[in-house]
Amino acid sequence: MAEAFDVLPGIVLPVREATGRLASMWEVNDPNFSLTFHASQMNVVLHFGLNIELEWAREQFEALVRFAQRYPCRIIVLCPSSADLGSSMESKLFSQCYIGESHREMCCCEALILRYNPLDSESLFNHLSIWLEGDLPTYSWFSDVPTERFESHLEAMQKLGVRRCVFNRSDELNELTALDWPDEYQISDLAEAFLLPVRQIIGQFLSRYPVDVICEGLKAVRVRYSGVSGESCALIEWVKSCLNECGKRRVDIVFQPEFVSEEIEPNSDYSLEMKFTYDNEKYFVFGRSDDDLKSELSANFGGSDEFVCVPIKPLKLEQALAEAFFAS
Repeated sequence: MAEAFDVLPGIVLPVREATGRLASMWEVNDPNFSLTFHASQMNVVLHFGLNIELEWAREQFEALVRFAQRYPCRIIVLCPSSADLGSSMESKLFSQCYIGESHREMCCCEALILRYNPLDSESLFNHLSIWLEGDLPTYSWFSDVPTERFESHLEAMQKLGVRRCVFNRSDELNELTALDWPDEYQISDLAEAFLLPVRQIIGQFLSRYPVDVICEGLKAVRVRYSGVSGESCALIEWVKSCLNECGKRRVDIVFQPEFVSEEIEPNSDYSLEMKFTYDNEKYFVFGRSDDDLKSELSANFGGSDEFVCVPIKPLKLEQALAEAFFAS
């Protein structure tokens, strides 16, 4: 049965030869060739779960290669196997040179792909430490990895100096957010990163109104979603943090709104919707269309009704990765 390792591109070679072959690829005799074309800024380790869908695994790998075209990095992909590998491992080497609109926009991407026994985590991380480029920050991206396996890897990742861990709450639900994370460990949620255009649109709309107008009398914030709930949870958390900041600015306003998340009924015009309800006739409603390409905002904060329709440019996966990796 095919696994993620099988569908990813690359040359199959013995594990012990991977780093040597990678180093020899960049050996050139041309003094005019710039080594900066393949100079790495970071390591990115992509961890796949054992049961990840093969097409989805390939799409994520390709997105990470596109990410590396803008942010040069060494990619390492870890593919657990259900086969009886024992303590043995298999590897692939992938490389690609990318040329942009001008010859100055050139970079060379490299990826090391490893198939391993998920029960042999000690050997895995010992080997991973050899594959990482030293003195560079390391980021981890977990995709469809069960919580119990992640917990077993957490200590090892700390020893490797992983700077930030990225996952998608829409895939892993809320399990990873509930872990007891070390204080120095940073995590990022791709579901939150994908919401960047939505947060910008809502923030720009509401920034025209005074804090007291938005907060006074606020009874509930209701978010409805279609399909997975990751974006709904991320949106509620963002709104909570914003309202908390508003409360710090206006201590004279007391408000404790209820926060509700629920699934949208089938055949709705929206894939994501949020509504502020008040103890009077004020309201605010945001809706993202079911094709995710436009948003509608309507409100009345004590004056006349307002309605705005704004196009949305959804983030590509590689753009969301950059937001998740580098956001403060």
